[in-house]
Amino acid sequence: MEGEYIQQRLLPKLVAEQCKMLGVECVSFSADWMLRLKKNDDSQWVIGYHFDINAAAASLIAKDKVAAYLALSAAGVPAVAHYLVKSTGSQKVPFADISLLSNEAEYVMKPLYGTSGYGILKHPSLSDAIEVIRDQQGEWAVSPYLTIILEKRCIVLDGNILCSYVKQAPSRTGDMVFYNLGRGAIPVDEPATQRERELAVQGARACGLRLAAVDIVTLESGEQRVLEVNSGIMMEHYARRSADNYERASQVYRAIVQGMFPVS
Repeated sequence: MEGEYIQQRLLPKLVAEQCKMLGVECVSFSADWMLRLKKNDDSQWVIGYHFDINAAAASLIAKDKVAAYLALSAAGVPAVAHYLVKSTGSQKVPFADISLLSNEAEYVMKPLYGTSGYGILKHPSLSDAIEVIRDQQGEWAVSPYLTIILEKRCIVLDGNILCSYVKQAPSRTGDMVFYNLGRGAIPVDEPATQRERELAVQGARACGLRLAAVDIVTLESGEQRVLEVNSGIMMEHYARRSADNYERASQVYRAIVQGMFPVS
């Protein structure tokens, strides 16, 4: 598992509750890490925070920050740029697009995979970021540093917004601001604007996803871009915030389970 590890996850309980009300059998495996949902002769799976609703290739695109950026760019969706600088297949930096980037600007190094803001560091130049990455294990990307003043998450299913919230009170590490709920940011429900709705739906479609959690950032200039598209739907911190949040998370998972068993 990449990113944050959470003990006593709420997702299995939330999904099981909704399955019971929807007449869907829910069987747990591997300490609740795997759930088999079954209705009539149709079986679907939930693995971790990933539901058996997206195509495998689309889920892999969302998992890979650079692949997601390329898919978003190809579809004309404004997105925060991510460039691959180190892969397990090459310990060098042979990628032509890197040579076209300015070395004078600040850059952020990020693990190619993973969530929750872990491993993210800002560097004063591209060459400084690459030098640090050379000594790191695994696969890495860089992204031009942008001053973000607001981050909103929209959970999308089949072109509809199931839930949207602003991540308030972000944490700071040095001069980096992190809007991750696992780092202490507070989710505050706020309807998506028309522009945010368009970006969220277009972002999910660009990556080929029926179900996605799309993070949209607002920059100092007021411009909005898609920061990342997640195929896993993790609402642990959100649901624990209040009884109302728990109920809204329940309704999100209810809609997802319904989407896994379409009415014939």
